Amino acid sequence: MISWVSTLLFLCLLMAPLVTIQAEDINVGQELHQKNCLSCHQTKIYERTDRTVKTLKHLRSQVLFCAVNNDIEWFDEEIDDVTAYLNTFYYLFDMK
Repeated sequence: MISWVSTLLFLCLLMAPLVTIQAEDINVGQELHQKNCLSCHQTKIYERTDRTVKTLKHLRSQVLFCAVNNDIEWFDEEIDDVTAYLNTFYYLFDMK
């Protein structure tokens, strides 16, 4: 007789390939940033003491805002990559 634990384990293993974890790639983010963002402003904007971006959510929305306003067609993953890059090297917000 098969126990419910064995059945559950089997189902989890069967479905595992369907579940993907999307991790941000700061190297891709850095490349996208260098290619698309530095033409408008330099990294000094992220180092200002009076910067307006105060949260990770706001940082992501600012990256999206800049991309849309500059006709840069990034996927959500690319927005996340650039956000992760900026956060890792400049903003240091908690990623939770």
